Amino acid sequence: MSEDLDRIDRDLRDQLRVSVLLHEACVKLQQAASSHEQRIAGIEEKMAAHVEAQIGIDGSLAALVDAQIRTEQQMAALAESQKASAESQKALVESQQHTDERLNALIAIVDEIVRRRKNGR
Repeated sequence: MSEDLDRIDRDLRDQLRVSVLLHEACVKLQQAASSHEQRIAGIEEKMAAHVEAQIGIDGSLAALVDAQIRTEQQMAALAESQKASAESQKALVESQQHTDERLNALIAIVDEIVRRRKNGR
């Protein structure tokens, strides 16, 4: 009977050690799970911040595209204006050449008249 009691005592102690080890393992698992949950929560917060940032970037990109479209339209209008200015300047140069030719002709006539008068005296 004493042997039976010793065996029962050993079995109970073994079961207690196993129970303690299982309890410690459960605590470690719970801690690990808690740590993972915290890390996942942190990752989710960062992802939410990235989503918000992406929304802001999308809005900025849309504004930039609109600005680029307006710039291209203004550049096209400016090019047309420069083309019209160049044509106007060309016409002005031609008109000025014609005026210079007529002025030179008038100067020649006046010069001829003045020389005749000097020579005629």
